Amino acid sequence: MEKKRREKYSVVRTKNSPVKMDSFKGACNLVNEQKICAITTKKYKLKEHFGVGLIDTYKFEGLHISIFDIQLWNDVSISGNNNEDYLELNYLLEGEQIVKIENYKKDIAIENQECYLAYISNFEGSVHYHKNKHFKELKIRMSDSFIKRHHLDSDYQIIKNILSQKL
Repeated sequence: MEKKRREKYSVVRTKNSPVKMDSFKGACNLVNEQKICAITTKKYKLKEHFGVGLIDTYKFEGLHISIFDIQLWNDVSISGNNNEDYLELNYLLEGEQIVKIENYKKDIAIENQECYLAYISNFEGSVHYHKNKHFKELKIRMSDSFIKRHHLDSDYQIIKNILSQKL
């Protein structure tokens, strides 16, 4: 008897609720991966039963860039927590997402042509995406080590300036 392997990322759907995942990787197939000059590039294609579209990622020593260009057939909720600290610059070119942060009373709606810059520390929550809406996003994450190595915090006091802003 041949055993079936489970995917590394969980995907759950209950009647009349959004598809729940730990990340989009569980809904994608890796179609290309290459490493050139210490930059790892990956291209993912959304599995047909989830929707259509591509996700491109670029990683380089604490800098992570993701480009989403997708359309989902069902509402999707990505839930999780992250213990890493990083600075995130996010441009939502098209679409809408609802961010729910644990222990924060209000949901945060991000819509077409909106962006944010946030220092994220010990994040726990979820991001909700709506079905049948084209979604394009550019996400740039810089780790603490990347910020320090390139003197972005000492020269520009990025973390101090971001932390002084309230939600």
